[in-house]
Amino acid sequence: MKGFCNPKKKLYCAVDTEPVPITDQLFKRDLIKLCGKKYDRFACCDKEQLKYFSSQMERARLIVGDCPACFENFKNVWCSATCSASQSDFMKVNEIDKRDNSVLKLTYAVTEAYADGLFDSCKQITLGMSNKKAYEFITGNTPVRNGKDFLDILGRSVDEKGNSPYHISFVVQDDDVNVNDTILKPLNNKMHTCFDEEYKCNCVDCLGSCGPPDPWPINKSPCLIAEMRCSTLFLIISQSIFLIIIFIAFLISKRIEKWKENVEVESIESEPFIFGTQKLKSGKLNDLSHRLFYRLGLTMARHPYKVLSITLFIVCLSALSFLWNEFQVETDPVKLWVSPNSESLRQKEYFDNTFGPFYRIEQLIFTTSGGDSIVQRNVIDEVFKIEMDIMKLKAEHQNSTVKINDLCFEAIPGRCMVQTVTDVWKDYDTFKKSSDWKSDFNKCTETPVNCLYGDRAPLMPEVVLGGKIGNQFDQASAFITTILLNNYVNKTRLAPAEIWESNLRKYLVEKKVELAEKGINLSFSTESSLEIELNKNNSANLVAIILSYLIMFVYVQIALGRFSTWKRVFIDSRGLLAFGGIMIVGFSILISFSFFNAIRLKTTMIIAEVIPFLVLAIGVDNIFILVHMFDRTSHNLSIEERIARALGRSGPSILLTALTETAAFSIGGFISMPSVSSFSLYAAVAIFVDFILQITCFVSLLTIDSKRHLDNRIDCFPCVSLPKSSYNFKSSILHRYMKNIHSRFLSKTRVRYSILVLFTTTFFASLYGLFNIQIGLDQKVALPSDSYLVEYFRNVENHLMIGPPLYFVVRGLNITDQQGQYIISSKFWKDANIYSLNAIIETNRQVSDTMIATPVSNWLDDYFVWLSNPDGCCVDEETDFCMEPEFRFMNESLKGEKFLSYLSQFLNQVPDESCPSAGRAAYSSSIVPDYNKTTIVASNFRTYFNVLKTQNDFIQAMKSANAMTEIIKRHNKVNDEPIDIYPYSIFFIFFEQYLTVVQTALTVLSIVTAIIFVFSFLLLQSLSLAILITLMIISILVHLGAIMSVWDITLNAVSIVNMVIAAGISVEFCSHITRAYLVTIGSKIERMQQALSDFGSSVLSGITLTKLFGVIVLLLAPSKIFQIFYFRMYISIVLLGFLHGLVYLPVLLSFFGPNYVLVTKHVPFSEVDDVPEDEDAINTSDPIIGSDEQ
Repeated sequence: MKGFCNPKKKLYCAVDTEPVPITDQLFKRDLIKLCGKKYDRFACCDKEQLKYFSSQMERARLIVGDCPACFENFKNVWCSATCSASQSDFMKVNEIDKRDNSVLKLTYAVTEAYADGLFDSCKQITLGMSNKKAYEFITGNTPVRNGKDFLDILGRSVDEKGNSPYHISFVVQDDDVNVNDTILKPLNNKMHTCFDEEYKCNCVDCLGSCGPPDPWPINKSPCLIAEMRCSTLFLIISQSIFLIIIFIAFLISKRIEKWKENVEVESIESEPFIFGTQKLKSGKLNDLSHRLFYRLGLTMARHPYKVLSITLFIVCLSALSFLWNEFQVETDPVKLWVSPNSESLRQKEYFDNTFGPFYRIEQLIFTTSGGDSIVQRNVIDEVFKIEMDIMKLKAEHQNSTVKINDLCFEAIPGRCMVQTVTDVWKDYDTFKKSSDWKSDFNKCTETPVNCLYGDRAPLMPEVVLGGKIGNQFDQASAFITTILLNNYVNKTRLAPAEIWESNLRKYLVEKKVELAEKGINLSFSTESSLEIELNKNNSANLVAIILSYLIMFVYVQIALGRFSTWKRVFIDSRGLLAFGGIMIVGFSILISFSFFNAIRLKTTMIIAEVIPFLVLAIGVDNIFILVHMFDRTSHNLSIEERIARALGRSGPSILLTALTETAAFSIGGFISMPSVSSFSLYAAVAIFVDFILQITCFVSLLTIDSKRHLDNRIDCFPCVSLPKSSYNFKSSILHRYMKNIHSRFLSKTRVRYSILVLFTTTFFASLYGLFNIQIGLDQKVALPSDSYLVEYFRNVENHLMIGPPLYFVVRGLNITDQQGQYIISSKFWKDANIYSLNAIIETNRQVSDTMIATPVSNWLDDYFVWLSNPDGCCVDEETDFCMEPEFRFMNESLKGEKFLSYLSQFLNQVPDESCPSAGRAAYSSSIVPDYNKTTIVASNFRTYFNVLKTQNDFIQAMKSANAMTEIIKRHNKVNDEPIDIYPYSIFFIFFEQYLTVVQTALTVLSIVTAIIFVFSFLLLQSLSLAILITLMIISILVHLGAIMSVWDITLNAVSIVNMVIAAGISVEFCSHITRAYLVTIGSKIERMQQALSDFGSSVLSGITLTKLFGVIVLLLAPSKIFQIFYFRMYISIVLLGFLHGLVYLPVLLSFFGPNYVLVTKHVPFSEVDDVPEDEDAINTSDPIIGSDEQ
């Protein structure tokens, strides 16, 4: 081939002549400069061909020129095809245009090494502005696996949607090729590797040129022994040791039992291990607490109406306080879920103030009802219509009309930035008139540069299409339309956008229904959607709260009543007392809300909706303990004396539970997440106030109700009295069950050891389960189940093909000087920096699990490309290029004022077909120059994450970005100080807490457990019992963690607070039984039986069942966060507390309980007077309070 036979189509002539020696020295110089010294004698091309070919290579230089080896190999292919004197050895013309003898088709034979050498040298080159590989601009989105695939695309003619003037059939094989009886010898010129010393490419374009990747600190291989995790093996060995010890102890106990039977001594069940005289012990704190509670009870009982009047006065004052302090609810997601001390929040604020906040995102996702391909003409037609409607959508703000053009971000002046599949066509009319719309779609998605329109950015198929489709874009399952609006740090400027978004939501809700009838699903989100939906006041929550209180009222009335005969049912009922107990819970909540509103700590919707459930479930149980203790006090005493004694006996254990629960919630107040911290503080105050009201107000109510009962007056109608009738008091069914069945069953030796084995086994199994707890808080969980955002987030997970953007922000580095440019630029130095920002990211991105999907958009590299563009993007004084093309392989840099003057031109120039590297669209908001100080204050470098679906994906992505930043800092220093760089993505502020959530959980729970141990020791005066209670708390927390792992309850600030609450609530299940054991005389087993008999029914009915009824209503709540983090966790806490408090703890007490008895004023009797079946047989003595109190 030689010369042009069709200059318009640039088709070469088919000639079959000997090569002609080169005589034109200027032609010879230009040919050698372009193709090398081997073209110094003969050539099969002329001046016009060389001129055209040279211009084409300069265009190719813009794409692959950053890698000298690739560019040299690329030129080798086309120099051989255009000017080689031995063309006929490896090429054959297959078809010509007979009208002008121009070539239409030809065969080009090359070896596999030649083809693969070309592709391997080019495949890693990146184009920063686009975040894509350079070869993709040549091949489009057609998959390329090897050199043959690459050459096949290069050989496509213009008619085949390629770039070659004629069709080239590349034959890739090492043996000779027979083409229509013509033998071709495949071309096998030397191909340079990208790390070739002479044509070495920079690290960012060639992994072989990079330094060794740094050790990646994330996802390290776990410790393994014989293919088993070390932690698992350790747990198995530990569990085996414990089980062996239990088994040996069991055998020893059986031997001792037989020996005792032989010598006719007391059964082993009376005292299995410890022998000796039982000691009595008294403590000053124990005496003091008894006396204080006794005197408090006596005072409350003697002045009930004064107490109730003062209580009502305080409650009314609290209610009235809302009149002068407006009730405030926090709705801002950042202020709800992000710590004010968060480093990520500070970095976000810097980013927002320096570069401007990230855009306001309005996103629409279209899918088909049947899950088929979305690429259908009718669907595209609907997308066009909806987008046109959105462009016309208006809103009214302050007597002015707001349109999208007033709000949208314009990367290119005059056109809103909208990423949409409709950009395949220039406009709607073009689409409607297109007879082959599918070909238009395939052409633009496979090769987006073929669809460049002057007023918009190139189409990005991975952004506007969705689904797991690879490069088969016509099989996409979703269309994704993304509209970018301007965002502002000053929130007052956002009002017009928020009003317009409100109208947009109303419009899309209507269109959603309309499209559904056509088989098209529409899900959507606006920037303000999440905040609105998170704080939507759902009436179903109010219904659940009311229902919960009604159920609790009915249960408490029934459970507190002591019904002897049907004739006395209205007298024995305690409905008014139950109502008072429930109202006390309400009063405590009101006072808590009033207190925090007064100090301006805003509430949240979670606080308003969960606290009523929580305080009800926790706060009611103490009234059962008080009432049951009162009922078991001698009926021969006065009401006031019985009240005082009941409070004196139950007060210390109630105080223990109240203090531990209040402390537990208070510890939750130190959690960094504001909404959780506020929730904990609100709950702590409510629980403590509830405790105060119960030992004062409720005691007074109990006094009034007991006198009513004594006078045979009707419940709820105390003015009406009935004739005197016999009162046959009987203990409850639960009391009889605990005394006669439960406690006796647990006393059996085999049962006790079986329980030890069972709980030991489940404990170690639960420890293993802790390793499987997932971390995070799925935003779908926090939404009402009927929110339209639930479907949107589900579609985001299922259909998006690329993740959120990631920015590396560099501060304080003077990039106008050579040192700064050497750190940042990855391509424009002959002596390349293998540890430049781009080089480090690209090296580690390709060899490590970094979660980073694309190369970094490096504005400095693109600025240098713009400076050296052969088409003259940067023109100095309207005639001269700013820099020659060779500038890209420099040793000296552009510095100081000249750097900034050209930079200003670069940032203000709009990219177009003649100068696509201009920086306004991509970088105008990414660089902050200081022209006075001749420096760059800050700049950012953008890349994208992979698709992030799960909470763990987001957490790992953030960890990866931080790890990458540390590596960059380690290798790049100025004056021996690491450069100031940090990673930023819009989701970081919400996920920073998860980087340390495990440490936070362990720390907080350790503190709570330590507090429980201290309180238990001080109030029980027993080190061994304090240890037992603490072990119970640890066991409950470990079992709860295992339940979290299998019930899809993730670890986050909400669940940490719930675990803290679990520790506090668990004390209720343990403290009453433990204290009852401590003050009871007898052998360990007898004391365990007596403790269960005295307090087991109270724990079961007053703690377990009340919490169960209070929690189970949470199932009615519409939000998943209620069902998962409150219902599931609290129901687990209640059941675990019941099993540990009434099964496991009694067994441990029978083995390891202390030998001594704690007495008050040295009176060695039980604290509790059981009321016999016959009231006449009631014991009127009081062993607790001395005679001076009588």
